[in-house]
Amino acid sequence: MASVRRTVAGTACPVRVVERREEARAEYQEAVRAGRTAAHVQLSARHANLFTVALHVAARDKAAFTLTYEQLLAREHGRYRLRLLLDPGQVVQRLLVEARIRDSAPLALVRVAKLRAADSEADDAAEAPDDPLATVQRPSPTEALVRWEAGEEAQRGLATGDGLRGLLEVRLSQLLPLFNIQTFTNPPKRVDFK
Repeated sequence: MASVRRTVAGTACPVRVVERREEARAEYQEAVRAGRTAAHVQLSARHANLFTVALHVAARDKAAFTLTYEQLLAREHGRYRLRLLLDPGQVVQRLLVEARIRDSAPLALVRVAKLRAADSEADDAAEAPDDPLATVQRPSPTEALVRWEAGEEAQRGLATGDGLRGLLEVRLSQLLPLFNIQTFTNPPKRVDFK
Protein backbone atom coordinates (compact mmCIF):
# COMPACT_ATOMS: atom_id res chain seq x y z
CA MET A 1 0.00 0.00 0.00
CA ALA A 2 1.60 3.25 -1.10
CA SER A 3 -0.70 5.75 0.63
CA VAL A 4 -4.04 6.28 2.33
CA ARG A 5 -5.79 9.63 2.33
CA ARG A 6 -9.02 10.64 4.04
CA THR A 7 -10.96 13.86 3.55
CA VAL A 8 -13.89 14.77 5.81
CA ALA A 9 -16.05 17.86 5.24
CA GLY A 10 -13.48 19.15 2.74
CA THR A 11 -10.57 18.91 5.19
CA ALA A 12 -7.72 16.42 4.87
CA CYS A 13 -7.58 14.32 8.03
CA PRO A 14 -4.46 12.68 9.36
CA VAL A 15 -4.28 8.92 8.91
CA ARG A 16 -2.67 7.02 11.72
CA VAL A 17 -1.06 3.66 11.03
CA VAL A 18 -1.63 1.08 13.74
CA GLU A 19 0.40 -2.09 13.34
CA ARG A 20 -1.59 -4.33 15.67
CA ARG A 21 -4.92 -5.45 14.19
CA GLU A 22 -6.80 -5.71 17.48
CA GLU A 23 -5.79 -2.19 18.52
CA ALA A 24 -6.77 -0.71 15.14
CA ARG A 25 -10.15 -2.49 15.12
CA ALA A 26 -10.88 -1.36 18.71
CA GLU A 27 -10.09 2.29 17.83
CA TYR A 28 -12.39 2.13 14.81
CA GLN A 29 -15.26 0.54 16.76
CA GLU A 30 -14.88 3.12 19.55
CA ALA A 31 -15.14 5.97 17.00
CA VAL A 32 -18.23 4.36 15.42
CA ARG A 33 -19.92 4.03 18.85
CA ALA A 34 -19.16 7.71 19.52
CA GLY A 35 -20.68 8.68 16.15
CA ARG A 36 -17.43 10.06 14.74
CA THR A 37 -16.19 9.64 11.20
CA ALA A 38 -13.60 6.86 11.10
CA ALA A 39 -11.95 4.47 8.68
CA HIS A 40 -10.33 1.09 9.10
CA VAL A 41 -8.13 -0.48 6.41
CA GLN A 42 -7.15 -4.08 6.81
CA LEU A 43 -4.62 -5.91 4.66
CA SER A 44 -5.34 -9.58 4.04
CA ALA A 45 -2.77 -11.84 5.65
CA ARG A 46 -3.12 -14.33 2.81
CA HIS A 47 -3.22 -11.97 -0.19
CA ALA A 48 -0.94 -8.92 -0.18
CA ASN A 49 -3.14 -7.13 -2.73
CA LEU A 50 -6.51 -7.59 -0.96
CA PHE A 51 -7.69 -4.74 1.25
CA THR A 52 -10.83 -4.45 3.34
CA VAL A 53 -11.89 -0.86 3.95
CA ALA A 54 -14.52 0.06 6.54
CA LEU A 55 -15.61 3.70 6.52
CA HIS A 56 -18.09 5.19 8.99
CA VAL A 57 -19.30 8.71 8.23
CA ALA A 58 -20.80 10.80 11.02
CA ALA A 59 -24.23 12.36 10.52
CA ARG A 60 -24.24 15.24 8.00
CA ASP A 61 -20.56 14.73 7.16
CA LYS A 62 -19.22 14.03 3.70
CA ALA A 63 -16.14 11.90 3.34
CA ALA A 64 -13.79 10.75 0.62
CA PHE A 65 -11.36 7.91 1.04
CA THR A 66 -8.41 7.29 -1.27
CA LEU A 67 -6.22 4.21 -1.12
CA THR A 68 -3.19 4.07 -3.40
CA TYR A 69 -1.64 0.70 -4.08
CA GLU A 70 1.34 -0.06 -6.30
CA GLN A 71 1.92 -3.44 -7.88
CA LEU A 72 4.29 -4.88 -10.44
CA LEU A 73 2.25 -6.74 -13.02
CA ALA A 74 3.40 -10.10 -14.31
CA ARG A 75 3.99 -10.12 -18.04
CA GLU A 76 3.14 -13.15 -20.15
CA HIS A 77 4.14 -12.98 -23.83
CA GLY A 78 4.12 -9.19 -23.80
CA ARG A 79 0.68 -9.05 -22.14
CA TYR A 80 -0.45 -7.85 -18.73
CA ARG A 81 -3.68 -8.33 -16.84
CA LEU A 82 -4.79 -6.18 -13.89
CA ARG A 83 -7.76 -7.63 -12.01
CA LEU A 84 -9.62 -5.51 -9.46
CA LEU A 85 -12.39 -6.84 -7.23
CA LEU A 86 -14.98 -4.14 -6.49
CA ASP A 87 -17.20 -4.79 -3.48
CA PRO A 88 -18.18 -1.60 -1.62
CA GLY A 89 -20.96 -3.44 0.25
CA GLN A 90 -23.54 -0.79 -0.63
CA VAL A 91 -24.38 1.78 -3.27
CA VAL A 92 -22.20 4.87 -2.80
CA GLN A 93 -22.60 8.32 -4.31
CA ARG A 94 -19.59 7.98 -6.60
CA LEU A 95 -17.39 4.94 -7.02
CA LEU A 96 -14.17 5.75 -8.86
CA VAL A 97 -11.29 3.41 -9.67
CA GLU A 98 -8.14 4.77 -11.30
CA ALA A 99 -5.24 2.70 -12.56
CA ARG A 100 -2.07 4.45 -13.72
CA ILE A 101 0.05 2.13 -15.81
CA ARG A 102 3.65 2.78 -16.86
CA ASP A 103 5.96 0.50 -18.78
CA SER A 104 9.42 0.74 -20.32
CA ALA A 105 8.11 -0.42 -23.73
CA PRO A 106 5.28 1.24 -25.66
CA LEU A 107 1.81 -0.09 -24.90
CA ALA A 108 -0.01 -1.34 -27.98
CA LEU A 109 -3.42 -2.09 -26.51
CA VAL A 110 -5.21 -1.04 -23.34
CA ARG A 111 -8.77 -2.23 -22.87
CA VAL A 112 -11.18 -2.59 -19.97
CA ALA A 113 -13.54 -5.55 -20.11
CA LYS A 114 -17.12 -5.01 -18.96
CA LEU A 115 -17.55 -5.55 -15.22
CA ARG A 116 -18.55 -9.15 -14.59
CA ALA A 117 -19.36 -11.49 -11.72
CA ALA A 118 -16.54 -11.73 -9.20
CA ASP A 119 -16.42 -15.52 -9.42
CA SER A 120 -16.23 -15.72 -13.23
CA GLU A 121 -13.34 -17.40 -15.00
CA ALA A 122 -10.23 -15.31 -15.72
CA ASP A 123 -10.40 -15.85 -19.49
CA ASP A 124 -14.01 -14.61 -19.72
CA ALA A 125 -12.67 -11.05 -20.11
CA ALA A 126 -11.10 -11.88 -23.47
CA GLU A 127 -14.54 -12.18 -25.06
CA ALA A 128 -16.24 -9.52 -22.92
CA PRO A 129 -17.13 -6.22 -24.58
CA ASP A 130 -15.45 -3.02 -23.43
CA ASP A 131 -16.98 -1.41 -20.35
CA PRO A 132 -18.90 1.80 -21.17
CA LEU A 133 -18.14 3.13 -17.67
CA ALA A 134 -14.40 3.04 -18.39
CA THR A 135 -12.21 5.60 -20.12
CA VAL A 136 -8.60 5.16 -21.18
CA GLN A 137 -6.25 8.12 -21.63
CA ARG A 138 -2.79 7.77 -23.13
CA PRO A 139 -0.50 10.57 -21.84
CA SER A 140 2.43 8.94 -23.65
CA PRO A 141 3.12 5.76 -25.66
CA THR A 142 4.39 4.03 -22.49
CA GLU A 143 1.62 5.20 -20.14
CA ALA A 144 -2.11 4.69 -19.70
CA LEU A 145 -4.61 6.16 -17.25
CA VAL A 146 -7.67 3.96 -16.83
CA ARG A 147 -10.71 5.42 -15.04
CA TRP A 148 -13.84 3.47 -14.18
CA GLU A 149 -16.60 5.50 -12.60
CA ALA A 150 -20.13 4.58 -11.56
CA GLY A 151 -22.71 6.86 -9.99
CA GLU A 152 -25.56 5.61 -7.84
CA GLU A 153 -27.84 4.76 -10.77
CA ALA A 154 -25.13 2.82 -12.63
CA GLN A 155 -24.25 0.88 -9.47
CA ARG A 156 -27.88 -0.06 -8.91
CA GLY A 157 -28.02 -1.34 -12.49
CA LEU A 158 -25.00 -3.56 -11.82
CA ALA A 159 -25.97 -4.51 -8.27
CA THR A 160 -26.73 -7.95 -6.99
CA GLY A 161 -28.24 -7.67 -3.53
CA ASP A 162 -26.56 -5.10 -1.28
CA GLY A 163 -24.75 -3.19 -3.98
CA LEU A 164 -22.16 -3.76 -6.58
CA ARG A 165 -19.83 -6.77 -6.47
CA GLY A 166 -17.80 -7.52 -9.54
CA LEU A 167 -14.46 -8.01 -11.22
CA LEU A 168 -12.95 -5.25 -13.30
CA GLU A 169 -10.18 -6.40 -15.62
CA VAL A 170 -7.74 -4.22 -17.53
CA ARG A 171 -5.83 -5.95 -20.32
CA LEU A 172 -2.65 -4.50 -21.78
CA SER A 173 -0.17 -5.55 -24.40
CA GLN A 174 3.21 -4.20 -25.35
CA LEU A 175 4.34 -3.13 -28.76
CA LEU A 176 7.16 -5.60 -29.34
CA PRO A 177 9.45 -5.72 -32.38
CA LEU A 178 8.69 -8.56 -34.79
CA PHE A 179 12.32 -9.57 -35.05
CA ASN A 180 15.18 -9.17 -32.67
CA ILE A 181 18.20 -9.36 -34.94
CA GLN A 182 21.61 -9.48 -33.33
CA THR A 183 24.73 -8.84 -35.34
CA PHE A 184 28.15 -10.01 -34.38
CA THR A 185 31.34 -8.30 -35.46
CA ASN A 186 33.26 -11.43 -34.49
CA PRO A 187 31.16 -14.58 -34.88
CA PRO A 188 31.12 -16.76 -31.75
CA LYS A 189 33.60 -19.61 -31.71
CA ARG A 190 32.59 -23.15 -31.08
CA VAL A 191 33.70 -24.50 -27.73
CA ASP A 192 33.64 -28.23 -27.03
CA PHE A 193 33.57 -29.45 -23.46
CA LYS A 194 35.06 -32.85 -22.65
